Amino acid sequence: MERIASDPALEAQPNFESAAYRGWLTALTNGGLGREEALAQMVEDWGLEHQKRINLWRQQVEEEARELREQAEHEKAEKDAEEQEERREAEKKKPKINDFDAEITVADIIIPRPSQYAIQKVKSMEYVELWYFSPDGCREAAMTSRSTSDSDDAFGFARVDGMVALKTIASFKASQKAVQDHDLSWRQFDLAKTSFLIHIEKNGWPEKHQQALALFFTLITNHEHRMRPRGEKTLLRYAGFVRREWHDRLSQNQGFNIGIFNSALYSSISDDVWEAERDEGLKLLQSALPTSALPVRHRGREASENRGKRVEPTSSPGSNRYHPYRAVEQATKKPHKGQQSFQPGAGQSGPSACALCLGRFRHPIHKCASEFLWDKRTKTRCRRGAEGHLVNPEGLELCYDWQRPKGCSSTARSHVHKCSGCGAKDHGAQECPQSESI
Repeated sequence: MERIASDPALEAQPNFESAAYRGWLTALTNGGLGREEALAQMVEDWGLEHQKRINLWRQQVEEEARELREQAEHEKAEKDAEEQEERREAEKKKPKINDFDAEITVADIIIPRPSQYAIQKVKSMEYVELWYFSPDGCREAAMTSRSTSDSDDAFGFARVDGMVALKTIASFKASQKAVQDHDLSWRQFDLAKTSFLIHIEKNGWPEKHQQALALFFTLITNHEHRMRPRGEKTLLRYAGFVRREWHDRLSQNQGFNIGIFNSALYSSISDDVWEAERDEGLKLLQSALPTSALPVRHRGREASENRGKRVEPTSSPGSNRYHPYRAVEQATKKPHKGQQSFQPGAGQSGPSACALCLGRFRHPIHKCASEFLWDKRTKTRCRRGAEGHLVNPEGLELCYDWQRPKGCSSTARSHVHKCSGCGAKDHGAQECPQSESI
């Protein structure tokens, strides 16, 4: 349809008697109409055409208005859709916070939070040292978090489920202060395992695995050998090695029940611990002895210098002469099964008791400053004085020889003959009822 450029209603009726319409007028008069009738006919024809054009104009205007409305509505719809999409994107980026129960209060105990590295390891169900869950590990994590808060948004590449992904550096950066499980103190281990069990529960570890680990730690912390010499040290080594092996086997789809205690493995680890302490004891004792008192094979450079020379034997076969190296071997000789691993005191068939803690386990009894008896529960009756003397509750310095297996025969008033364990006058620490049983 031909579009009309302007509104026809604004057009004035033309002068049909003008030269512009002379041809039309002539044609009508030649057709038999008079001049006046021809002009009237021309006015009527123009009026009809003019009205038709007005109607077309109005239709055109309405069509254009409708198109404009449709365009405006389309643009508005597009704008609304864009704004809605922007709101959805903004909603996605907006931090979320879950609802809470108005009737529930904060817990009585708040478990310290380990580092992001340890939490990520737990989420991935991978092995992580218990140190991260100990008070020292959580304290170090808090200090590190404060000192590196400006770089918390730093990212690095990490492998996740066989794919490379971007993760925060804090989530896979191990602490340089972390220690192996067997190097923890017993207190650190006991506190860390509790925190560890809580975090694996929070992160949805399988119930079967949680129960096995809980039983594993219960057997360790309640083992009867805890009170024995080297007992806690051996148990810590068993716990550290077994838990590491458990995770390694799980990753190879060869998992075992960690909740079953392996006594044979424990005995083997106990032997390793004993041998390590024996070797260390040998080194310390050998370093304390004069070089001339040691056999030639232990004199180092002197042995090299005397190579080829005749060396006099320190004792003849069957002789009872004191031999330092043999004394070292005898003192560190591994006990037979069922035999206690202590060095007997003079005149006794069993190990001598410490004058302070009354314990018969191996420890430097002349330097013992324990505040508890050998059972680690009962307070000692005496204490060590400034010069290492035994001082009873009355402030008297007790005769140390009286507490030893050989006793003391002196009748001097300065020799106070009272038991350091119970205060009795008829015996010393070796025969005290509170001393550790042989």
